[in-house]
Amino acid sequence: MLFEWDTELYSSLEQYMKCKIRSIHIDFEEVYKRLETTSSRDKETYWDSLSHAIREAGPTKVVLRYAPESYHCDHMEAFRTVMGQLQNKLNLKELDIYGPGYTLEGLEKLKSLETLRLNIRMDIDDLVESCIQNKNLKKLSYMNNETGGKRLATIVPHCGDLEELTFKMRTDCDASEYKPLAKIPKLNHLKIAGVHEKGTLQPLLEACVAKRRKLLTRLSVDDVPLDKTETQAMAQIETLTKVKCGFDDHQSIGLLSQLTKLGYLEILSEHDFLAISEQVLSILKDSIAEKRIDIVDMNTAICYLPSEGYLTLSIGGDNVNASNFGALATLPGLCSLEIYGTPQVGSLKPILNELAAAFRKAPTLTSLTLREITAAEVAIVSQIASLKSLKCGFAEKEQRPLPEEMIGDVPVFSGLL
Repeated sequence: MLFEWDTELYSSLEQYMKCKIRSIHIDFEEVYKRLETTSSRDKETYWDSLSHAIREAGPTKVVLRYAPESYHCDHMEAFRTVMGQLQNKLNLKELDIYGPGYTLEGLEKLKSLETLRLNIRMDIDDLVESCIQNKNLKKLSYMNNETGGKRLATIVPHCGDLEELTFKMRTDCDASEYKPLAKIPKLNHLKIAGVHEKGTLQPLLEACVAKRRKLLTRLSVDDVPLDKTETQAMAQIETLTKVKCGFDDHQSIGLLSQLTKLGYLEILSEHDFLAISEQVLSILKDSIAEKRIDIVDMNTAICYLPSEGYLTLSIGGDNVNASNFGALATLPGLCSLEIYGTPQVGSLKPILNELAAAFRKAPTLTSLTLREITAAEVAIVSQIASLKSLKCGFAEKEQRPLPEEMIGDVPVFSGLL
């Protein structure tokens, strides 16, 4: 009967029983749509069959999704039935529950979790109890910001093994209340959602700096840009390797050049690249290892490998003017430059002029890859005497053979893309 109503879920459970595949995913709204035209008795039989299957199985990962288009009182009854079958499951290591707008009661009988993701209302006291019971908990995501005045920081004494924490701040809160989270001893990945009062995240970031045993390597602040004081504090967390955030002061971006271990930066705020070019350049100049900078608003990625002098610029935004990136051509020791994407036709001229001027003084550039260039841009490229390899295509209006004099100064012409 379970097979007739939900073949996908049935197959998942059958695979577990036969092949020990240990992951179960249940979307309650999807199931209810499938059962919509069946009788009450058949629905009850379905949920009884499902409950029995879960009870007999021993999944290590369970994902429960509950996002109904409208409220039905029997929906939560089915949800609670499934949750009841998961209690005391000693093999269950990962539980992911998505049900925004609904309330989940305690999970006090679950004691083997290593990963717990909750996007559903749950009382802080119940969350604390879950942390106490699941002593091996390593990853926690708590996206409920309706805490009734109770503070998330009360979990800290019970998170001795926690390595990754994701949470959503209370709306427009004073984020200094989250400062104690820095005391979680093994925390290495912190992801923060929600909107806070400007500048109030500084105490938490400073507490991460002051921590005796510094392990934090990844930091994300998703929904609101950091102000200068917060950025200054973050720039002192010397262990950071990955940062994802926005900046309300574009000049503060350059402070991240102090993070010598930083390998990945994702800039979420909107900026004109001309305004932040010097800050980005300072971060790249001080690199000692491979670095990638993603600028979300421009759909643009910059990758730099300083040990090899390799720079790759991927421009994905529509009508992005490549001339804005001219400052990157001045990176010292640049040997290879690749520009991909769809910049405006003809907009490469300024950056190529920068290259030609820079490498008259320090002829290190030997390889250049461009997607589309014009004849005028080819003429500029031919002035880069150190160039040994050129890969390029031509704009539609430039589909003609290159005059030999245009590439006479390029010792090796590698070919056309």
